[in-house]
Amino acid sequence: MAPNAAAIYPDPYEHYALHNMVNPLDRDLELLETADMADFPVGNASVPVVLSTTNRGASYALSRNPHHKEQFWREYGLRPETAFMCGFWSLCSPNAAVQAKYMEKFWRPLQQPEPLKIGIQVRFGDQLAFLHKADMSPAALLAMATPYFECASALEEAFAAQGQPVIWYIISDSGTFRRAAKDLYGDKVLTDYELQLMHVACHLNDDPSLCKDSKLQAAVQHAVGEMLTFSLTDYHIITQSSGFGRVGAWLSGRWGNIFELAPGAWTTLHVSGSCTNFWFVKTVKTGSSTLTSVFHSICNRYGITWLKTDLSRLAVGVAKPKADQLKAVFDDVAKVTDADFLAITNHMMYKKDVADVFKPTMLFTTVRHPLSRVHSHFIQDACVGTAKQLGWSHLLPHRQEQETGPNFCDTDPRFLEQVLQGDTLEARWEFARSKLAQNYVYEYIKGNTWTVDDAASQYDFIFIAERMNEGLVVFMLQYGLTFEDIVYLPLKKRVGKYKTASDMPKELNDYIMDQNDLDMRLWELANTQLDRKKTQLATRCGNETVQSALATFEQLLDEVVAECSEYVDWYNARGFEEPYTYTGIADIAYDSGNGFRCVQHVARRFMLAGPVQAAAAAADDSKAGEGDGEVQESAVYLKRSLLMPSRDGSSS
Repeated sequence: MAPNAAAIYPDPYEHYALHNMVNPLDRDLELLETADMADFPVGNASVPVVLSTTNRGASYALSRNPHHKEQFWREYGLRPETAFMCGFWSLCSPNAAVQAKYMEKFWRPLQQPEPLKIGIQVRFGDQLAFLHKADMSPAALLAMATPYFECASALEEAFAAQGQPVIWYIISDSGTFRRAAKDLYGDKVLTDYELQLMHVACHLNDDPSLCKDSKLQAAVQHAVGEMLTFSLTDYHIITQSSGFGRVGAWLSGRWGNIFELAPGAWTTLHVSGSCTNFWFVKTVKTGSSTLTSVFHSICNRYGITWLKTDLSRLAVGVAKPKADQLKAVFDDVAKVTDADFLAITNHMMYKKDVADVFKPTMLFTTVRHPLSRVHSHFIQDACVGTAKQLGWSHLLPHRQEQETGPNFCDTDPRFLEQVLQGDTLEARWEFARSKLAQNYVYEYIKGNTWTVDDAASQYDFIFIAERMNEGLVVFMLQYGLTFEDIVYLPLKKRVGKYKTASDMPKELNDYIMDQNDLDMRLWELANTQLDRKKTQLATRCGNETVQSALATFEQLLDEVVAECSEYVDWYNARGFEEPYTYTGIADIAYDSGNGFRCVQHVARRFMLAGPVQAAAAAADDSKAGEGDGEVQESAVYLKRSLLMPSRDGSSS
């Protein structure tokens, strides 16, 4: 059933409709703020009761709904902060089985007025806790949960009276973590470390015996029991991407009591120079060529070997590589490089078996708003198709001279004209119905995960095409890199040459959005994560530093474009010969740092002189050196304190 659709139950339950709202997007939840609930979903006004099944909600939005504000505030006497709690308790109460399991052991200790009670909910995710996809020791789990313990200690210091007893009630999807926390903090911790943890969705358990009805019933009872127990604490430290702890916190009826974190959230933002062994999962039409150029720059500067797409270097570009293929490639690579300095940067879907062979310590990827991505992918597909018609083949050796290729879409007017001839509305619809246009980015990056949230949580950094420069600056600050590492020459300039989403009929765009709900959720998550990283960096480094870094980077890019767009002429004028790219292969130049000598020259000059002075040096114009003193001061500060490599190759 599609989101926000409803099905009427058969007799004798015809007074009820089932409403599907699982994994709703933000725009689905916004309906609660605008729609008339008397006829929601539309066409069900005659049904007295609608049962809505959802794992995300926004009941507080009803307080702003023009159709129901009067009911919400006056008739029901609700408030936004208590609406969920009141609705829950009016519909639900713990049965005898739940009370028997939780009353004496958990509810009575937490109902005592003397202790300060702090709830801690750490969700590591289905892949870790139930499918055991990572070998995580108790020490490693405790390290990931350090932010939660530090937050609890801070709350205890701030709100506990002298001599007041303190209880930490801990719930988690990892039994190993529960036991480790109890061993570490002793009697302060109240937790059920003997509980058999399982997922009520049977396919997410690696033990089939857990799917018996009796065990599933017990699992639901314990889920309800732990949520209600969690509600009895005074403060709630919850996992941001999980609804389990949030429900318990909302049931408490408290205000200002919720603190949201993620496992490892504080430690992952420590500035680190360890971006040396990674897999950049290069999705399609998401700005990934720009990022590949950046990653190749990082590899070139720090002695990292990247696995290329030509078959002489990487046989795993096939759709389903076999174990012996992976092992053979890895053995070949191991002869010439250290596995600790290895990167994958090509178009290849993320696969757990590949990751198990190459063991990258970091995962990166990139996303784009699905509507613009799909239309851009259509043009790229048309470019490839036109190139094939003209005799180009991606199977030919890259070093062989070819008269045409997909990149001619950007440079050859005759090629452009042929592509435009095939750009019909019928062709757009046909492409929109293909798998390349339906949640393709999610399918590309998900690996073995089952949900968008779990897929995204695998990645250390997710770039966003619409916020590329902003993401690169945050990435630079987070990993201790320099402007020279992340600067690039933008070359794929198709703006204004081809039709975009704004030129398409609403029906087509709506269809594309309907078919890309998971990609849309992924894009929203990536934006939220980038905002959170910026906020955390601003807290650590100062907001002025982060904003100045972004402004400085934009200025550097302007200078690179001005001086390096005609990089062949620049090379010739200075006596340089090919290669013009890191690979030396013109056919895949866009992925390999075009004109990298020029780009690095401008970046070094920029970093040494400071942004305003660099502009003066480039233009040899005294007026170009005039600028705002505050900008100059910020740039010098950035250059000296964040962006200059030290003798050991790291950044201060």
